[in-house]
Amino acid sequence: IYLVIIIKVDALNFIVSGSSGYEGTYYENGTCNGKPIYYLDNIEENYALIWDCEGSGNWGLCYWIGIIYIPAYTTNAPESPIPPSIGWDASIFVNPEGAILDYSSLSFNESNINEGRIADSITITHNGYGGEIFTGANGDDFVGTKATITNLISGLTASLIRKDANTLTLKLNGIADASTDVNSINNLTITFDNSAFTGNNASEVLNYTINNISINFSNADKSLEFDGSNDYVDCGSNITSALEGTNTITVEAWVKLTQNYGLPTIVGNYANGNNMQFLLRIDGNKPTFWIGLGGGDWHNISGLNNLILNKWTHIAGTWDGSEIKIYVNGILENSAELSGVFATNPYSVRIGLNYSAEIWKGQIDEVRIWNTTRTEFQIRECMMKLLSGNEAGLLVYYDFNETSGNTLYDLTSNHNDGTLINMNESTAWVGSAAFNMWTGTISSEWNNIGNWSQLAIPKITDNVGLCSGINEVTLSGNSTVKNMVITSTFGGTIGSEFTVNENLFINGNPTLSGESVTTISGNLLISEGASFNVPYNGRLTLTGNTINNGVIVLKSSSDGTATLLSSGTYSGKGTF
Repeated sequence: IYLVIIIKVDALNFIVSGSSGYEGTYYENGTCNGKPIYYLDNIEENYALIWDCEGSGNWGLCYWIGIIYIPAYTTNAPESPIPPSIGWDASIFVNPEGAILDYSSLSFNESNINEGRIADSITITHNGYGGEIFTGANGDDFVGTKATITNLISGLTASLIRKDANTLTLKLNGIADASTDVNSINNLTITFDNSAFTGNNASEVLNYTINNISINFSNADKSLEFDGSNDYVDCGSNITSALEGTNTITVEAWVKLTQNYGLPTIVGNYANGNNMQFLLRIDGNKPTFWIGLGGGDWHNISGLNNLILNKWTHIAGTWDGSEIKIYVNGILENSAELSGVFATNPYSVRIGLNYSAEIWKGQIDEVRIWNTTRTEFQIRECMMKLLSGNEAGLLVYYDFNETSGNTLYDLTSNHNDGTLINMNESTAWVGSAAFNMWTGTISSEWNNIGNWSQLAIPKITDNVGLCSGINEVTLSGNSTVKNMVITSTFGGTIGSEFTVNENLFINGNPTLSGESVTTISGNLLISEGASFNVPYNGRLTLTGNTINNGVIVLKSSSDGTATLLSSGTYSGKGTF
């Protein structure tokens, strides 16, 4: 008779020690009569069947029958030994390590259609080992009495409801605060108290505290944050090859620079002392676009104003083989003649750092490279709009809306995916406030967070794109935003007081309905073919400059005439 002691038991394996000759780690491998079969990894021929014959709380006598069997976390023995002719062979004792809590998931995953509400739930199961159960009665809420939940998003509360002796359901209730970047919450913590369990103290229960439950909303905009040290994204050389011979390009991105170390790189394939095709970066604090014609023949054009730190800015550079241009926030700031052909360049396109260690510190979002020269109208039309990836001439589109991993996906069919280099995958993906686009997913209500790409109602600091959505927007109530683009597809209604503090771009034909009061503190820019319609009982106040290449329509009736108050300059080839 051998004395064998099992020193560890869990759902996957157990360890046998002693002097029986069958010591080692045993692994589950199928079932026998509905019970798990275990095998020893280093003794292929020798196995044993084990159960608690005497129900004494320790594992009792075992039958030696050629297979190993331990019913995990139970003391129930089979109805009869298998085979019955085998007699007692050894005494075996088991010392389990304690009860375990299993979580059905460690994340709440929601679509933005739920308006900040979280329909998902997590089931927590107690394995019941040694007779352990959750205390209390079915329907009891453990939060605040037997468990603590921390790091909740503002606007949400949690409930932890006892379903039965071994099961709890975790739910999040309420509406997530629209001002919170909900996609960044990944450290929600649950801690159980001793009073949650019969028998064991909480510290004896595996997973009695969990601190990495996440809340993930789809369609919440993301970006990459670069540390200003050695972070970058390698986008490969296929983009470079695709541009050769085209001599036309548009490069654009949304950026937020937090610190200027000198010549911060946004995107390009510049290598010091070698040829390049294009480079978008900050030179002398100004947004600058470079074109390389080969043999070190490089040319650039810079914007008129310094880039403001800690502020989201849209920058675009274009070249059509004869003229180079730079746009900042949808406005053409500079241009120059430049004729030639693209350089032949073997280098990869990089984001955030070039081959000369010109580094970016801050966030980058929505990088787009086109093999066509985009017009001012087209740049404005799409700069506050998410693309589909199949737009004509779109060579590369990175929307940066991944939440983890080391791949930046190209949403075009060209699949020029980028690879994160020297970046911490768990911290590099951060929320983006570059722009907030109308989606109309839920309804036509402006004040519904589910209708916006950022899952947040536009704020005074937001850049807002009004596009055609699933539902067309109805602007009601007072609203103030920083910049706004009303695209050519816009079909909604502007029927309240609203203020735009910097620039309002009109690419479509919006109408102010009812007794609306609109204030443009910055500039009003109306594109060719677009119009801005003010009803007889509406008022449009312009305190900035107006560049009108379309039409401003002031309507009148027997009841009155629309009012236009302007204190800025007026230019453009448009009409009233």
